[in-house]
Parts: sequence; C-alpha cells; structure tokens
Amino acid sequence: MTVEEFLLTHPDEDVDLQVPEGRILLDHGQDQRLLGGRPVIVCKTGVQDAQYMQAEDLLTQMVYLAHQTRSLWRVSAAHDPKLEKPVRYWPKLKRGLTL
Repeated sequence: MTVEEFLLTHPDEDVDLQVPEGRILLDHGQDQRLLGGRPVIVCKTGVQDAQYMQAEDLLTQMVYLAHQTRSLWRVSAAHDPKLEKPVRYWPKLKRGLTL
C-alpha cells in the first residue's frame, strides 16, 4: 500500500506520517494539498531543518506500519518497493464490536 492509497482509504482523518526525510502532520487540508500534487513541509527535529518535499516523492512511498491512536493515524513509510502490505495495520476498533 502506498501513502497515496492510504490517504485515499482514510479521507478526513489526521495522519502523523514518518518518512526517511522527516515527519509530517497531515490534516484534511494537507491531505488534499498533497493528493492535489502540491509540495508539503517535512522536518526531522523542528523548524530549523524544515524543507519542502514534492508530492510525487511522498505519495509513492510504501506504508510499512500503520496504527490508530484515538483519532490520529501514525504511519511509517519508506521508498522500499519490496514492501507490498503493511507489517502492522490496526484500525481503531469500536467498543462493543467483535470481529
């Protein structure tokens, strides 16, 4: 699953995206900006090292870890094409539902 596929599967949800180039917090507006092909700001430690990353470089990365805590998805992705499905993918379970 690519980052683009993940964002399309989970519209209107906040995503804390960790990639080798840094970290991005994506809300609905940032999702739409990214899916529209516009660059987003990525940073590793803070404002000092913030830089723009092109959408096509980010959207093609493969998701290898995804889990949801409360209403925030925490997603890790990389450029490794051997990753075809997430190692861990834990959608938030609703109380009272059994699988």
